[in-house]
Amino acid sequence: MAENEQDPQKDQKSKWQEMAEDASHQDEFEKEDAELELEDDITGLVDDEEEPLGSPELSGELVAASKRIKELEEALARMQAEAENTRRRAGQQVENAHKFALEKFVGELVVVIDSLERGLEACDKLESAEVVSVREGMELTHKQFMDTLTKFGVEAIEAKGEKFNPEHHNAVQMIPHEATANTVVDVLQPGYLLNGRLVRPAMVIVSKAE
Repeated sequence: MAENEQDPQKDQKSKWQEMAEDASHQDEFEKEDAELELEDDITGLVDDEEEPLGSPELSGELVAASKRIKELEEALARMQAEAENTRRRAGQQVENAHKFALEKFVGELVVVIDSLERGLEACDKLESAEVVSVREGMELTHKQFMDTLTKFGVEAIEAKGEKFNPEHHNAVQMIPHEATANTVVDVLQPGYLLNGRLVRPAMVIVSKAE
């Protein structure tokens, strides 16, 4: 009877020992798991650090990004060039508007000068004192007209004795003449330029070979 009976304190001690051993094993398992997780984390970090150098996907993205940057730079350069060209054209248009704003007015005014010059030619055929006085007044008026036009960039086209220039001269007749062929020998109507632009060509007679 005494042999079959177990000591309660002994049994309780055995249970505590088993529990302690189990807890010890559990700690070891958790420690091993933690070590494995740490190793996985370290491996992942190493892989992430190596990825920019060896990842085909990332390399492709870098190439695509570089290509896109180059395209944007080229597009920006084109836009800047177009903006500069537009600015220059606008400036040229404004300048031309200032320079040639009087073109139509000058075209009408030179007709008045034609009338004055025809009047002066008519006065040359008369010799009375009254005509001389009128002629002097017309000459002064003509000079004032021409001086005013010169201030605004208008100039008469030199024609007589010059080589025929189709851009500035309008030949209405060709005649045999001792002058070199294609030389302007007479001016029927003077021509005018406004800041270098043709307002009216000179109407001329040109020599031809005899």
